[in-house]
Amino acid sequence: GGSRLKWDGEVLTTSYLLPRGDVLDRVEAWARERLRDAAAARVYRRLAEALGFRAANYFARTFLQPPVGKTPNLAQLHNAFVRALAKKYGAQTEVLVGRCRADLFKNGVGVDVKLCTDPQSLRAEVEKDKKAGCAFKYVVVGNCQGDVTLQTDVASIALGVETVAVNMRADNAFDLTADALAELVDLSGVFGASGEAGPPLEKVAQLVEQLCSEVGQGKTRSEVLRSRSAKLLAATLGVRLEKADDVNHLVQKLHQIKGVGHRVRLSGSKILCAKV
Repeated sequence: GGSRLKWDGEVLTTSYLLPRGDVLDRVEAWARERLRDAAAARVYRRLAEALGFRAANYFARTFLQPPVGKTPNLAQLHNAFVRALAKKYGAQTEVLVGRCRADLFKNGVGVDVKLCTDPQSLRAEVEKDKKAGCAFKYVVVGNCQGDVTLQTDVASIALGVETVAVNMRADNAFDLTADALAELVDLSGVFGASGEAGPPLEKVAQLVEQLCSEVGQGKTRSEVLRSRSAKLLAATLGVRLEKADDVNHLVQKLHQIKGVGHRVRLSGSKILCAKV
């Protein structure tokens, strides 16, 4: 309803009120000064650009004065952020690497994404992953430390974007926020350049040597499946290792890598190793 305004024969809509071009840089600079958080300022900019200043200001007010006792929806923001990073870097999502599930996977590297509000809890989770043999790189959003860290008040960001989603009926608010955060994260040093070999050859060779030491005169696929070295090797190479047939895939993957010092092969029902 309401009046329809026209300009040069064209009906004007709310999209004409959205900031564009150089104005967005000034909007972000203003938001950075007011919010005192670079990541939140980038989110403010993205919301203003896509939904308008009313949405951005809903976000800003909640970010500055988060409601007491309200739990942030970190799970929804986490899922949207993983999708945004996957799109940005062409990575796979939810990949089983050995016994561990990586949020992102590319070039043989598994990445776990954490939205962190408690450094002590994060350290406990990382330690648990290590004990399980998970060779992850950690992308951390929050006031905690990871391999790649985006310092911000992530709880207040999540509360702010939820306010926008509810008050503006904006189903895409979390996706817009995740895209803004992903713009500030550089994973090129984690995944490597496109086409670059994933895991270091030296690391693979060391794990193959450990595996062959365990194999000795030969072990069945089921025995190799339980081997710690095989699990670490599979995690490093991005090979799923859940059943005996998966050992075949691991052997095939090793055949594609030159210079590991040993040749691993399947002979009948046994896995054999030979030094080369």
